[in-house]
Amino acid sequence: MMVKKYRSIVDELEEEKRIELYDLHMEEVANKYEKQKEAERKRQKEIAAKKEEEKKRQDGDNWRTFEVTAYTNYVESTGKNKGDPLFGVTASGEMTKEGYTIACPQEFKFGTKMYIEILDHIYVCKDRGSAIVTGKLDVYMTDVEKALQFGRQSSRVKIIKE
Repeated sequence: MMVKKYRSIVDELEEEKRIELYDLHMEEVANKYEKQKEAERKRQKEIAAKKEEEKKRQDGDNWRTFEVTAYTNYVESTGKNKGDPLFGVTASGEMTKEGYTIACPQEFKFGTKMYIEILDHIYVCKDRGSAIVTGKLDVYMTDVEKALQFGRQSSRVKIIKE
């Protein structure tokens, strides 16, 4: 009888121990799961921060300040007279178009689109010029007076990447 009672107490203690161990195990599992969730949240935040940083960096790279001038097809800008066979022909081989053509430095390929903030307009790099070096752009205009009036201005310019 005593053995039975002792056995019953041992069984009861073993069951309590099993429950205690199970609870401990479940707590460890829960802690591990929480740590994994926290690590994933942290990782996602880092990824989002990196994406945001990259976007800012790219946007920052896309905006630059240029000295912007204006030119025409005439002799004072190009050295060509109206009868010249290359009058109005850009370095890319296309004809100049107001509201479209700009002369850009060599660092930009022909076809590069640029939003010139002070003109609130998108232009396309289609021409070159001996004075058009890094940091300078020349906007094509048909009217000499308008081009002279425009003068030399500083503007933020967004290089549009496609």
